Amino acid sequence: MLTIPTSLGRFPSLLGSHLMLRNLQGTQSSLMRAQVQLATGRSLARPSDDAMAARSLLSLDAVISQRMRHLGNLQFADSTLAVVDSTISELSDLLLEAKGIASNHLGSGQDPSMAEADAAAIDAILDQIVSLA
Repeated sequence: MLTIPTSLGRFPSLLGSHLMLRNLQGTQSSLMRAQVQLATGRSLARPSDDAMAARSLLSLDAVISQRMRHLGNLQFADSTLAVVDSTISELSDLLLEAKGIASNHLGSGQDPSMAEADAAAIDAILDQIVSLA
């Protein structure tokens, strides 16, 4: 609203028009800011609208970005550990199989053809172990 200082009993029309113009410009600027906020859905159109809020938003963006990188790293580590766990499980099964073959030879006199077959099976197990690596 236009407020005319009471100390001025009579004032020139140029001063009155300048006061009204300044008041209209302020109102128009406020309306434009409100329209931009409604149109964009953001309370800040430019960082200069509210420097403290803009700084807080930038700080929060940096934190979110850092957390997203951490999440990506954790997901990568999780998938890597799943692969390692699967490989170790397969390796354990192969070693148990080799142990079973070896324990059959302890204290028993088997024929050479059976020993050669077991040696071939152990070689196949070793090849599988090398392929897991």
